[in-house]
Amino acid sequence: MRILSNCYFIVCIALFFSFLLYCFQFSGIYPDVSGFLLLFILGSCGIFLFMGCVMNPVIRTWFRNSKNAIANEQNNFRFSYKPIILIVSFFVVEVLYNGKIPLIEMIRGNLYDYRDFTFPGVHVIFTSLTTFYCIKSYFDYLIYRKKRSFIASGVCLCLFMLLMYRSYIVFCILNFLFLFVLYRKISFKKIAKITVSALLLMYVFGLAGDLRTKAQTGDENFTVENIMRATEADSVFTQQQSLSPLYWAYLYISSPMANFQNTINEYENHREESGGLKFVVYEVLPDVVGKRVATLFGYDEENSPLARVIDFLTVGTIFADSFVFIGWYGPIIMLMLMIATPLFFLQMCPKNSFFYVQFSICTILLVLCTFSNMLVYASLSLMLFYPLLSKKRRKNTRLINSGMK
Repeated sequence: MRILSNCYFIVCIALFFSFLLYCFQFSGIYPDVSGFLLLFILGSCGIFLFMGCVMNPVIRTWFRNSKNAIANEQNNFRFSYKPIILIVSFFVVEVLYNGKIPLIEMIRGNLYDYRDFTFPGVHVIFTSLTTFYCIKSYFDYLIYRKKRSFIASGVCLCLFMLLMYRSYIVFCILNFLFLFVLYRKISFKKIAKITVSALLLMYVFGLAGDLRTKAQTGDENFTVENIMRATEADSVFTQQQSLSPLYWAYLYISSPMANFQNTINEYENHREESGGLKFVVYEVLPDVVGKRVATLFGYDEENSPLARVIDFLTVGTIFADSFVFIGWYGPIIMLMLMIATPLFFLQMCPKNSFFYVQFSICTILLVLCTFSNMLVYASLSLMLFYPLLSKKRRKNTRLINSGMK
């Protein structure tokens, strides 16, 4: 439990696990591990371990204060229908605007890209708020045992299923599992159940990958075997048909490191023109802002110079693109941002039920940085600000009440 209640330890484990799976080389197209990558990953893990040890007493105090606040709120919690009504209403508006529902289109076998489902200007806020509310409602159910909160969380998941937003569903489920383990004292039996659930999730993740790829490519004959042949999968997977859906999971977890290594190999002596500016635009600014700034400077709205080992494996950790723009300074700066994120957002978060949700979202977000730069995705990073807004709102309410007295 002490490890789970320290985000730095968890990120360290995730980063090392992805690197370890990559080192197994279960794909024949993966490049060999270089000394530079080995040194950087081990050094990064060492820094996370150090920060975890330094911050451990502080984080434990924050958790203790939050748990005491939750105990005091037990009799005061009231479920509100307003947020879920607002979310469902806006979903209906989006469906009317787009004229289609991604899941229905895919089931019908129509060629449709789920990313085409949008609503200019506000879709990012919709997905961000829905994700946060889904996670917060689940945690409310966990601590207050209100079935309405559980139903509200399930409704949000159903909306994401209709949109075929697999990444948001996985993000929510990862937070569910993490919050459950974090808040409840669990036995080895429950840990085993969670492990089985995680494996089942990865299996379903692979099957969903097949379905979504069929819809996007229009190829009805597509299966994971196509992927295994293209990536020269090891016999561990090719000779065991029951394990083939898990190959999707292996590729998703390990390929970011492979792409990072491939990018290092390709751009080791490269000097990017206006690299510093591009680094800020594409790697630091939120994507909704970065796209507009990029347009002002005549750049493409999206620019990922990642050197992929194969076209459809599109991520390279939070570090790869930054390496292209400004060399090793890029990964080092991104590492510093990962370290600073919990320091700021956990410190500023109110120490009550919101702290658990904030801690979970922040931790999962940083863990997912082993895949890509998740900090620039406004639909995810915006969630870190919602508990801070709650803190400000409660402070203003107290001031108003004291003024009335």
